[in-house]
Amino acid sequence: MHVMKRFLASQQGMSIIEMMVVVGIVVIFSTFVIFNFSGTNDTMELQHAQSIVSNDLRAILSYAQTGKIVAKIGTVPNAYGMVLYPGTSRYIMYANYDGNHAYDSLGGQDLVVQEIDLHTDELLQHMSIASCKTDPLTVGDPTIKPCDISVSIPKIDIFMNDELVAKNTQIFLQHSRTGNDITVTMDRISGKIDQ
Repeated sequence: MHVMKRFLASQQGMSIIEMMVVVGIVVIFSTFVIFNFSGTNDTMELQHAQSIVSNDLRAILSYAQTGKIVAKIGTVPNAYGMVLYPGTSRYIMYANYDGNHAYDSLGGQDLVVQEIDLHTDELLQHMSIASCKTDPLTVGDPTIKPCDISVSIPKIDIFMNDELVAKNTQIFLQHSRTGNDITVTMDRISGKIDQ
């Protein structure tokens, strides 16, 4: 018993330097965990935005292939399309009734099927549409002009900015915080949309 009392009396607590070393190690490990987690969220946001835009492109293609009738008007349009606004997070899905393969926002006969904003509708705060192009050339200036993709009925031709597409169409989405981007590609011949 006497040996035990002497052993306990000789034990002291940790010094301030030892405590600071332990706290420093915990802070370093916590920093690694937080940075790895935030990078994962950014990648997930990119993939989620890619999935949303891909599904909406598939819907436009499906509407054109099936000749979907617009309920408000009761007739099949000449084309269905999607107009994307580079530098923003929004795009519009529309039914084209005047046959010009472009969305007419002012005084046209086009009907908005759905308006999407990735920030507010999908809660993706850091996503934006970077640009659109057809392989290998960019159609128009993507920084100035909206990207207008339309699919004609009944022939199912794909147009971009009122020009018949000869190559695959690509939409580039960008994460504003990291600068990383991701692509949605629409095959001109098959209509297959790759993520």
